[in-house]
Amino acid sequence: MRFRLIHVGTLIAAHVALNSAIGADAPITSVVVFPGSATVERTVQVPAGNSLVEINDIPAVFDSNTLSVQAGVGVRVGQITVLETGKQPGVHPREKELQKRSQELQDRIDALDIEVKSAELVTGYLGRIGSTGGDKAQLDGKVAAGVAETIGASAAKALQRAQQAEIRKREFKEELDRVLFELKQVQSGNKVLRGVSVRTAAERPGQIRVSYQVNRAGWQPTYRAALDSAKGTVDLERMALVSQKTGEDWSGVRLRLSTGQPQAYRDPAEPQTRRLTYVKPMPAQESQRAFAAAPAPMPASAPAMAKAADAADDNYVAPVIETQGAFAAEFEVPGAATLPADGREVAVTLGKQQAAVKQAVRVAPRLDRAPVLVAEFDRPAGIWLPGAIQLFRDGHYVGATRWTPDTSPRLTLGFGQDDLLRVAVERKDQQSGSGGFVGQKAQRKVADVFALSSAHKETVDVLVLESAPVSQSEEVVVERQLVPPPSEENWKGRTGVVAWRKALAPGETWKIEVGYTIEYPKEGRVNGLP
Repeated sequence: MRFRLIHVGTLIAAHVALNSAIGADAPITSVVVFPGSATVERTVQVPAGNSLVEINDIPAVFDSNTLSVQAGVGVRVGQITVLETGKQPGVHPREKELQKRSQELQDRIDALDIEVKSAELVTGYLGRIGSTGGDKAQLDGKVAAGVAETIGASAAKALQRAQQAEIRKREFKEELDRVLFELKQVQSGNKVLRGVSVRTAAERPGQIRVSYQVNRAGWQPTYRAALDSAKGTVDLERMALVSQKTGEDWSGVRLRLSTGQPQAYRDPAEPQTRRLTYVKPMPAQESQRAFAAAPAPMPASAPAMAKAADAADDNYVAPVIETQGAFAAEFEVPGAATLPADGREVAVTLGKQQAAVKQAVRVAPRLDRAPVLVAEFDRPAGIWLPGAIQLFRDGHYVGATRWTPDTSPRLTLGFGQDDLLRVAVERKDQQSGSGGFVGQKAQRKVADVFALSSAHKETVDVLVLESAPVSQSEEVVVERQLVPPPSEENWKGRTGVVAWRKALAPGETWKIEVGYTIEYPKEGRVNGLP
C-alpha cells in the first residue's frame, strides 16, 4: 500500500479538545528503538466519508516537532493539530488491569479468612462436646465410642479445611504482593496525556499512520554462544535487552532496533565571513561602570525547572549501546513484541547462526596457569556490536563476559577452564647482579620450564603463549633460549609474543624451556625485567 508522508511541524497549533471530538482506536503497531529514544507508530482505520480522527491517549512527553502522518490510498489529510486534553491524570493502560486483579485476590483472601474462622468455630464446638463429662456418663460404652469417633473425624476434617485454606491464602498473598509491586511501578501519578486531531477526506475505507518521537527508551546488544565440543560447532545467538518508560505500553508491536541516534543530529557547519574590527581602549572608570551594568544571568524559567525536576523523578536510565561505524544499522525482532512501560529489561532474539570452530586449550603460564578452552571461527555476516555474552559448553553454563568483536575475519571465544590439563612452572635458573659484569654492563639470567600434562582421554590441541622481553633501547641486549623453538613469532601481530602449538596425546607431558639473558648498563635502571 502506498502512503503519502505529511510532516506537520508547521501545522501544529495547541488547543483544548472539545467534548464533541470523535475519538479513534489507534493502537501502537510499530516501534523503532534508538539509543535513548524511540519512534512510535499508531495505525487508525478510517471509514469511508470520515472527516475527523482524534487520538487522545498519547503521552504528553512526545516531541510534537517529530509528528508526521502517512495517508493510504483513498484518504486525504488536511489540518493536523496537537490536542492538550486537559489536566486529568493519565491512567497507565496496565494500571486498571492490575487494580482489578489486586481486588480479586483480596476478595479471595477475605473468603478464605471466613472459611478458616468457620473451621475454627466447628473445631471449638466439637471440642466442647467432647469434653462434657455428664453427657458421656449417660451413654453406654459402644455409643460413647461411636460419638467420640464421629467428633474426632469431624474435627479432623475441619482442621484439614483450615490448613488448606491457609495454604491457599499464602499463595494468593504472594501473588497479591507481586501485583501490588507492579502496580506501584506503573501508576501514572499526575502525568498529562495529549492527543492529535487529523482532518480527513476519506473517499473509501483506508488507514492513516501517525508517528512521533519519545524519549526514555533504549536497547543494548547481548549474545549467547553455545559450544558443542564433540561436533566442533558453536551456535551464536544475537539478542538485545530493551526497556522503556515512555508512558505507554507496547503490546504486540512490530519492533525494530536501530543504532542510529536522531537526537544527536547536527547541521553541517558553514563558515561565515570573519570580519575584524578595532575597539579603542576604554578609560578605567568607564570600564568599571560597563562591568557593573552588565546584566546578571537570567534564572532558569519555571517550566524548564519543572521539566528538569520531572526528568529526575526516578532513577531510570535507558540501556546504553556502543555504536561502531559511520552509518546506522537496524535489526528487526521476529514476530510481535510486548514491552511494558515500567522500565523492566526484556530480552528479544534477533537471530541465530551456527559456525564451525577450531578448538584449542590456551594457556599463558607466566600470567595464569589455568588453561582455557578456546574456540576460533570465521566472523559471521552482519554487524556485531560490543555487548555482554553468555557462554555455554556442551549444554552447561560456564560464565559470562564482555565481548568486543574486533574487525578481524576470525573471532575467538573462551569457554571456561580445562581441568584436565595441568600446568606447572618450574624456576630452572635465576642470576642477577653477581651473574657477571662485562666492563660497565650488568647481566641478568632467568630460565623457567613450563610442564603441561594431559589427563584427557583423547588428543587435544594446546596453545602456549609467552611474552618474551623486547628491548626498546640499544643499551639493552636480550638473548632468548627457547626450547623447542616457537611455532609462531609475534602472535596476532603482537611484538615479542611467541606461541607453541602441539597436539597433546592422552597422558603425555610436554615441557618447554624458556630462558633469557639480558645485558644492560650497570648505571641506571631497566624497567620490565623478568
